[in-house]
Amino acid sequence: MTNKTDYTWKDVGDASNKVLTQSEKQAIADEWNERNKSGGSTDINKDKVVREKRNTLLAETDWMASSDLTMSDSWKNYRKSLRDLPTHSNWPNLEDSDWPTKPS
Repeated sequence: MTNKTDYTWKDVGDASNKVLTQSEKQAIADEWNERNKSGGSTDINKDKVVREKRNTLLAETDWMASSDLTMSDSWKNYRKSLRDLPTHSNWPNLEDSDWPTKPS
């Protein structure tokens, strides 16, 4: 990982069991910045947070995967794109544009 030292709260996703406040996210971003400045790695932490954000987005659509519902192709593609995110070349340092767009 490059020594990026400009993480902000926007780079931090929510935990799988809790929606984090902006100040909690900023504290995590500050920790990542500090670790990078001291030569430490944030890859493991970043991976965990980004994976939890991805899992939360998937969980929000799980009800659509019920066997008694017909899911549209756009929702199927959205869910597949979320599941495939860990193979993205920027993982776990995804930009906003790397995330799939939720269908309307």
